[in-house]
Formats: sequence, structure tokens, C-alpha cells
Amino acid sequence: MILFRRSAHAGRRQRRAPGRGLERLAVLAGAFALTLTGLAAPAQAAPVDLSVSLDSFGEVRPGQTLEVSALVSGVARDFDISSVRTVVDLPAGVTLVPWTGGTGRTVGDCLGPGSTLTCTVTRPDSQDDQNYTLSWWFMVRVDAPAGSKLPIRATVTSDGEEEEPASNTSSITVTVIEPVDVGITVENVSGPSGPANTVKYTYVVHNYGSRPLTGVGFAERQEPMVFGSGGFTPADLSCVAETSPELQCVDGNPLAAGRDYRATRTVSVPAGSKVWGKKVTVTASVSDLPPGGGRNDNNVVSFELDFTGPGPASPTAAPTDGAAPVPDGDEGSGEGGGGGLPVTGSATVPLLIGGVVLLVAGVGAVLLTRRRRI
Repeated sequence: MILFRRSAHAGRRQRRAPGRGLERLAVLAGAFALTLTGLAAPAQAAPVDLSVSLDSFGEVRPGQTLEVSALVSGVARDFDISSVRTVVDLPAGVTLVPWTGGTGRTVGDCLGPGSTLTCTVTRPDSQDDQNYTLSWWFMVRVDAPAGSKLPIRATVTSDGEEEEPASNTSSITVTVIEPVDVGITVENVSGPSGPANTVKYTYVVHNYGSRPLTGVGFAERQEPMVFGSGGFTPADLSCVAETSPELQCVDGNPLAAGRDYRATRTVSVPAGSKVWGKKVTVTASVSDLPPGGGRNDNNVVSFELDFTGPGPASPTAAPTDGAAPVPDGDEGSGEGGGGGLPVTGSATVPLLIGGVVLLVAGVGAVLLTRRRRI
């Protein structure tokens, strides 16, 4: 009887075992199903903070081609840049033309159709890893009448979740202007001559355009640079060597269409100057606005000053009236009025040159072509 009971009890235990096994299998199957569901669900996009900035010249002439750049910043080191795209919307009168600036500056191509361009990353090796930026460059042609204002807009997107979507767009406005054609010549080159070994020459800047200039400017370069930055008239002309050895000169007074502007320079050469025995090549230039807006065969003039003849008999030749003698410096220094030879006339080392340059640039100076960002 005891053995029968044990056998019956054991039998009952064996009959309950299959039920518990099924429960365990059900639990494991459910967990596995949840795991599969988690794997099948799309991963949440990592947050990113991309921003785009468009840049180009702010003013163009009708029919001119224009380089435009779209710079995307905020690209994290471990971010998949292949998902970054920039869409550019072009206005009427602006069309895409083939890019001719090479592939090293751009991470990919910007392609149509029509007025909507899509810029993608096809050359990741061109990425600026140091600054975590992507740059696209493309070229457009502007066929719109003077006076037109043409907005260009860019929007950057990616597979990431943007933290600040407001920085994903950028726009610039390009203004179409009548071109300004400016030319420069030189006249009355003389010297060195007289008791002060005076050198004198006059630049003539001519406005060939159909509209007035609100300022006049030109650049001068000497090889070697020995004359510093002074000796110019009229008094409103301010000159400074911001990037030696090139001298930048600006006069903020207007110049009507078809009129000339004259700038005369007079310098006195000391007997002990290192320039004696040499020839100095002087080159002056002006720039049309916008670049390429006029003839390019009248923008540069060059002439030579000959110091190879018999030098002055006395090493202490007296300067002309009004001269401001300055100790002779190393040729090519070109810093201020004392970067080489003393100059006659009032010294022009103007602290206000920056303000004059900004004034002229703001209204269409012929030297500086500014870029506008909006």
C-alpha cells in the first residue's frame, strides 16, 4: 500500500510537470518576441545642430557669373556626413552653370533640376575635419536688369534630429547694378632732379561708366618700395600700406561719369639713400565694379624711375620747400611715411583711412568688392 501511494504520488507529479514546462516556454517565447520587436523598431536619430551660411558677392552686373558657397557647420566628428543635404532655391533670372573652380574646395556637386539645387556629399575627403564643416561651391549666371534684387536661399537637412531648426536656413540678396568702368594712366613723370633730387608724377583716374562714383581709389606698388605712403595731393586723398608693399589710396569725394581725378605725388630723395644705383618700377591699378564690369586693358599702368645715373655730389642734399625729412630706411619696408624716403607736402598717415575705405566700399568703391550676408 505504501509503495502504491508513492507510485501514485509520483505519477501525479509527473502529470503536472508538462504544464510547468509549457509555462516556461511561453515566457521565453514572449521575451524573444519582445526582443525581435525592439530590433525591428527604427533607432531614434541622434540629435544634431547643423547650421548653413550662404556667401557671395553682393553686387553683380547683368550677364555676370557668380560663385556662391554654402558652408555647413556643427558637423560632429562621428556624424555620418553622407546624410547631409543642402537645398538651394534660386530666383528667376539666376541659373546654374558648370562649376569651374576645381573639386578641392567642395565636398560635392549642387545639381538641378530647374531653380532648385540639391547639394550632396560625394567627396567626403574635402571635409574640413579641423573645423567640422562642409563646403559646397557652385556657379550661377545672373540675367536680370540693373536694379533687380535677387534672393538666394539655402536649407540644410540630415538624418539626425535637429536641436535648433532655425539655424538650418540662410539667405543672401544679390543686387544687379550698372557696371562701373574705371581706368588709370600716369602723366608728367619727372626726376630725380633739382637740389633735393625730387621725383614727381601724376595719376589720372577716369570714370568711363555711365553713373557717378561716390569715391575714388587706386593701389600703388613699388619694386623696391622706397617712398613710404606720403607725398600725395590733393589733401583729401588718404594712403596707407595695409598689406606691404602695396599702398592703398582712397578719396571719398564723388567723381562724375566721364570725368578725371588727378593725384600727384612728390618725393625727395636723400643723397645717402640706398635707391641710388637702382631702377624702381612703380605700378598703379584700379578695379572695376563689380570685377569684370568694364574693360580690363585700362586698369593698370606701370612706369620706371631711373636712379642709376650720376648720384648727387653731396650726401646731405637739402629737401625742397615743405619737405619733411625722414631717416632713410631699408628699401621695401613701406610702413608709413618713414618706410623709405622723405616726402614733400603734408604727411598722409591717416588714422581715419579705415572710415574712408568703409564709406567708399559701402557705396561702390573701385578698390574693394564687398560681400553681403543677410
